[in-house]
Amino acid sequence: MKVRLMFPDHDVDTASPEMPSAATTVPDLELDTLWDAMSGGDAFVRDVVRAATLRPLQGVDVILHRQAVLDECRRDPSLLEALDEVAGRAVTVERRASTWIFDRSPTMSLTYAVSVLGLLVDDLRAIRTIADRYSGQVRSAGWSGLLTTIRSEITDDYLDVLRAEIDHLKLSDGVVHSAHVSATGLTIDLVLRRPRAENHRLLSHNPLHRPTLSWTVPDRDEAGSRAFGELRDRAILEVATTALHAAEHVKGFFEALRAELAFYRGCLNLTAALDATGGHWCLPVPVDGDHQLRCTGIYDPCLALRTRSRVVTNDLEIGGQHLLVISGANHGGKSTLLRTLGVAHLMAQAGMPVAADTCTLSLVRDVHTHWAREEDAGLRRGKLDEELERLSEIIGRVHPGSLVLSNESLSSTNESEGAAIALDVFRALADGGVLVYLVTHLYDLSRPMFDDTSRPAVFLRAPRQSSESARYRLEVGPPLPTSFGRDLYEEVFGTA
Repeated sequence: MKVRLMFPDHDVDTASPEMPSAATTVPDLELDTLWDAMSGGDAFVRDVVRAATLRPLQGVDVILHRQAVLDECRRDPSLLEALDEVAGRAVTVERRASTWIFDRSPTMSLTYAVSVLGLLVDDLRAIRTIADRYSGQVRSAGWSGLLTTIRSEITDDYLDVLRAEIDHLKLSDGVVHSAHVSATGLTIDLVLRRPRAENHRLLSHNPLHRPTLSWTVPDRDEAGSRAFGELRDRAILEVATTALHAAEHVKGFFEALRAELAFYRGCLNLTAALDATGGHWCLPVPVDGDHQLRCTGIYDPCLALRTRSRVVTNDLEIGGQHLLVISGANHGGKSTLLRTLGVAHLMAQAGMPVAADTCTLSLVRDVHTHWAREEDAGLRRGKLDEELERLSEIIGRVHPGSLVLSNESLSSTNESEGAAIALDVFRALADGGVLVYLVTHLYDLSRPMFDDTSRPAVFLRAPRQSSESARYRLEVGPPLPTSFGRDLYEEVFGTA
């Protein structure tokens, strides 16, 4: 059986690789704060939402599939909670089983498999009951497909047959098997047989009814007992292997179900946490084609979750441009907006809600970050060398459709030199189909980009904070040849 709550045509693949830039993107975008809020203290949920965030979806249909499932979970979480309770119990079946594998013998393996299957049958019956209860109440393709699969494959007849087979595999009436003797006297072709029904009668155990061609191993004949034990193991080996595979298959279904339900549990935890900060959220509209990003009221969810308060929002519109340049006053919210956009892309392409009033965006292949770092304490190399090395690694990993977020890159050298390097690099990336969002205080970098009409770009500016209401709200406008030193002076020394 397939769960297919996260993908319309297959289950989630936990073995697929993460974005190659995950090691730097996670700390730069402060994603740990997001995952901590989504987990609600559950390490398993955290692992699932982390994996989903770092594997951006490349299909609009898959994102909409997840959004539809999430929307139903939000309206009525009782179905998710009921299935999650059963799945959580089923994956602990080894601890609940009365028998443990102390050795690898077929006899012990079969006993263990039968014990596990017996418990899993009860769990299968429980999810069948849940599917019957909610079958007419769901509308999304994900939920209706899962409940239809459960009802069609886990029927009453199937459960009755499975229970009967498990009872037979307990071998309560002993092991009955057939065999042949080879020309050299070896026992071959052992086949486990089901005891005949007539042999289950009470009188069949009377000594007078025993077969005349029989032999009983004497109590002290250890060699004989060992030989018969080996024959028993050989006879049940194939059945024991099949039973173990069956138990793993059923348990695997519950593991997949629990993992995919954990994703939606994390999304519900996130919306509740954002609601508690007073922030809004929405299900974004993913689109194909030329790059688009239109957002109203967008903000950094990690900042809101960390401060547990409502934060300043911004509006933004990009239509077809591959460059976004953010400049302006110090401490004006430029880096925060850059993180906001990177987090929004990853959340949207995981099928999660986005921290905004409205959001429409095109899909990106992956997200790469290049943040300014502190000076190397070991003095093994200069700061510019370190920046250029990381930038070279990004260039080696990106593809058309990738998103590069640059926060004050190449600010470790003088302005003219840093601007010259950055201008060549970012123009080449944009010409190669890579999206570039950059924050810079280098006027020698931002002004040539503004004057270059062959490469259309969007320019945002953090204005001087003349009033508290305008604080951290960026505006569309050309870069200015000032670092707003007066703002820094007043921030440090105060005003007269």
